[in-house]
Amino acid sequence: MAKHSRPRLRWLLIVSPLLLLGALETTNIIASQIAISNWVREGLRYAVTGLYDSSLCGTPPVLERAAQTLREDGITLIARTVFTHDVSVEVNANLLRDLDLAYGKFDCQVKAEISTYFQEKFDDALGEAARYYSIRKIMQDVTPPILDSRYLNITICSDSPGYSYDSTRGQCLPREDAGRSGDHVTIKVIYSYPFGSSLGITSGYLYLHASNTWMVEKYR
Repeated sequence: MAKHSRPRLRWLLIVSPLLLLGALETTNIIASQIAISNWVREGLRYAVTGLYDSSLCGTPPVLERAAQTLREDGITLIARTVFTHDVSVEVNANLLRDLDLAYGKFDCQVKAEISTYFQEKFDDALGEAARYYSIRKIMQDVTPPILDSRYLNITICSDSPGYSYDSTRGQCLPREDAGRSGDHVTIKVIYSYPFGSSLGITSGYLYLHASNTWMVEKYR
């Protein structure tokens, strides 16, 4: 009896740690999935308010993004020279910076003496850019400790005219957009869960994902 029990004991000593590690890894995977699902909702709670962090106004990423949006929309500013000739001025980050700072502070609003049409277009582009980076910033600030930021990918998309979310590829076309008042905004997170992370090693990845869509509040 003792001789027959030894192989079983060896087998048990080998399999038990593997089963324990498997259970631990499964628990981590489930916890990570729950974490990214809750995290998406946290991002959307902020996104749908239409608010933005005013400290981001005047920063290069916001100015560059707003300028790109305006150029894609075919917006050019008509300026009058000292010779009273009207010339078309390309919208760029430096121009937006000067217009936003016209009253001494950055607030993502243009208050210079330009037409109402241009002012609304510029304010909308600056506001969207600030909201986009604010959403990313707030999500970064509340990243669940269980998630490793190196393996996270966040997509922010709206159904504003000209934008669409391709759920099959998890992409926003033609590029990401934070939406405007009354739009629907989608946030999707893909987490490349590293197998073996509980042991301090990585032996492949399991792609976890979560997404949700909410409507941006009427803030205007």
